[in-house]
Amino acid sequence: MFGDPVNIAFSRLSPGFGFHAKNMAASWRTDPNLACGMTIESVSHDWKLITAMAGSFETISCNCTGTLESVPRFDNHTSISARLRCGAIATIAASWACDIPACSRAYIGTKGSIFLTGEGMFEFTDLTWKTEDMPYAETLRFNDSYDHATGDVIFYAHRSFQDSLKNNKPIETPLSDGISALAYSLAAKKSSEEQITVHVPEWGTV
Repeated sequence: MFGDPVNIAFSRLSPGFGFHAKNMAASWRTDPNLACGMTIESVSHDWKLITAMAGSFETISCNCTGTLESVPRFDNHTSISARLRCGAIATIAASWACDIPACSRAYIGTKGSIFLTGEGMFEFTDLTWKTEDMPYAETLRFNDSYDHATGDVIFYAHRSFQDSLKNNKPIETPLSDGISALAYSLAAKKSSEEQITVHVPEWGTV
């Protein structure tokens, strides 16, 4: 419908963990030996959505930074530019320390474009699309809340995961999804730390 991917642009900016040095109760997030930051913990969602739409990544360039003095290795801002093996480009801009919550997911293809937008990191309200044969864009309004109790979509993901844990059922998301997301996040961290563009193997360690 929208053709082959050309440009995929994600942005999610919102108050999050450690916002203005709050929500700092003792946990693995605040342990200096365990803290991994936003690029590993949270951008995993973006890697998986982008690969679902356009395939695997070829190169990743990243700059990330943190504003929590008590946990220097904890990055809560990240900016990523990447190229996929299909030839498309992708960008991810994310922050856990933004005063104004906003998010967008954009897919620009050879035959059309589609945008998912909302207020909050995972709070979606508008889906707008236009293909080359449409005279104007159309928008669908809905409630896709991250609140597992009220959201129209995320509720079912939470319920499925809880059902697997409670009843010893296979989890629908395969382990390979988590491994590849971690590999991409490690490539992004390496890029930021060494100020280089990282070439990602088709499969394996970074």
